Amino acid sequence: MFGYYSGSYSAVGTSIMAMFVKIVGKVNYSEMYDANPSMAPMILFPFAIVFFFVLLNMFVAIVMSSYEILRNSTQLKTEANARIAEEEGATWTKKLMNFVFCTAPESKDDQKEDEEDGRGTFALIQSCG
Repeated sequence: MFGYYSGSYSAVGTSIMAMFVKIVGKVNYSEMYDANPSMAPMILFPFAIVFFFVLLNMFVAIVMSSYEILRNSTQLKTEANARIAEEEGATWTKKLMNFVFCTAPESKDDQKEDEEDGRGTFALIQSCG
């Protein structure tokens, strides 16, 4: 179609390269128009529109993929922090209730935890009674 009049479209390889150059923004429309005035706009404008949407979809796909990875990472961190806070809250609630009601820890493990954390909760409970 354009190869007879233009060297850029004389072979399949050079045609692909010429169209790739058009994708990145260096459009030589006058060369196409001089070769075939009726077909130049019917080839170039649909090509530009189609590849604009293809490149836009690729960009959106990359952004969405990155967002999904980031969201999952943040969600995992939030869940881990929530579990830690829940465990610490339960431990401190148990210790507070033991202190308020002047009761000893329920098991030897609780006593061992009190001694290990160095806060003296077990000693305070002992002094209640």
